[in-house]
Amino acid sequence: MDKTTILKERFGYESFRLGQSEIIDAVLDPNVNGVLGIFPTGAGKSLIFQIPSLMKSELSIVVSPLISLMKDQVDTLKKKGVAAEFFNSSLTEKEKKSVINSIQLGIVEILYVAPERFDDKPFVDMLKSIGVNIFAVDEAHSISQWGHDFRPSYRRLRDIQNYIKPKQIIAVTATATKFVQDDICIQLGIPNAKKFINGFYRENLSIKIRECTADRTLEVCGQIAQYHKKGINTGVVYTGTKKDAEKISYELNSCYSVPTAFYHAGMTPDERETIQNEWFKNGGNIVATCAFGMGIDKADVRYVVHASMPGNLESWYQEIGRAGRDGELSVCKMFIDFNKDYFLQNYFINLSCPSVETVETFWYWLNNQARKNERISLPQKEMGRLAGIEPSFVSSSIAAIRSCGLISQVGKGDYIVKHKSDKNFTLNLNALTERRNNKKARLQDMISFIKNKSQCRMLSILHYFGDRNRTDRCGKCDVCQLEKKP
Repeated sequence: MDKTTILKERFGYESFRLGQSEIIDAVLDPNVNGVLGIFPTGAGKSLIFQIPSLMKSELSIVVSPLISLMKDQVDTLKKKGVAAEFFNSSLTEKEKKSVINSIQLGIVEILYVAPERFDDKPFVDMLKSIGVNIFAVDEAHSISQWGHDFRPSYRRLRDIQNYIKPKQIIAVTATATKFVQDDICIQLGIPNAKKFINGFYRENLSIKIRECTADRTLEVCGQIAQYHKKGINTGVVYTGTKKDAEKISYELNSCYSVPTAFYHAGMTPDERETIQNEWFKNGGNIVATCAFGMGIDKADVRYVVHASMPGNLESWYQEIGRAGRDGELSVCKMFIDFNKDYFLQNYFINLSCPSVETVETFWYWLNNQARKNERISLPQKEMGRLAGIEPSFVSSSIAAIRSCGLISQVGKGDYIVKHKSDKNFTLNLNALTERRNNKKARLQDMISFIKNKSQCRMLSILHYFGDRNRTDRCGKCDVCQLEKKP
């Protein structure tokens, strides 16, 4: 079947969206050495690797980071008559054997796997012997340490695809700057990949930014209450901390009579799944941290409100991209308190990429301890206290030192440390400095975007991500609305 027939008969769509047809042609072109697709959340990026996968009777691999996301996508494909499977740690041994058997019999058309699965050499050897048509890397920004959700497990994918030698490699993601786009291609070994950047212009989204002069929680809750009074009942409020998620949820329930659930990483997996399933089924208001992220695909989200400033434009745009997937008008509003937000985002940067001074202070203490005993068994909180650094910075300091090969973990709170007498001693923190500077630069881009009062918000987004397909102003954002006033 050709691509249009598959689109209609398997997926139920009459026509392709902007850019989909062209990128599918590139994936199928044997003269194209790698494809990179930057398609925002809700722009139909899954189809650009699913359709070419179904056009040939060969196995295609999709690398996906979340088990829950894999299951949802595979279940959806099966309902459309696609022979799709996933292979990850959630399966029993019996289920794994069944999937392997189906792959070997040539039954499976699309196989979803987590990047960690490639640590299993017999599994990789099997893929190599069978042959892989398309090797698709979903959420490809995760392969770049400059991306907003870097995952070290993605780094091995270049070696894997070099070994199994698929006929085509396609990397797709919803958000990536020009710098990250180039890094994705380098890390996957497709530096000359054909690039497609489409769909960032969301004409049904109305972007508003408001600097708070009073109590921000009061303003956010008042805004949500107004939406509900108008019958606009389904949306997401994003907060910077778990504490704020619970606080705003409590206020909306108790003071505004707006039924609201909260969602964050401090809850158990079962609690999060229950809340997420209830929201998918019945809609309503949910207050969440960024943990409410990948795989959130609900068509009728009418508003996405940010109760604090995210740390970068990529994360923010991905979150507002969950609004209005049905094409209907939806509001994306951010409430800003610059002093509080800047302090919080700087804290998050220090948490993941501590300053060189912090790491060196910790290393000085660690090295002195190692002279006495190379094995150190202490909780991280105690290590921070003894070293004289913030305990919450200990984990990332250890990670920076581990990258230099100077510390290894042998158990929980149990480490073996090299010291200066070791001839292989080198504490090189250049990579840490680069990552830290990159995060700070992206935070500054976020601030510049917010403070901009002259360029249409939607056009600013297009320029940031390198999408040159549209040049007309949205007419709906706060900047455009301000210019309309006499």
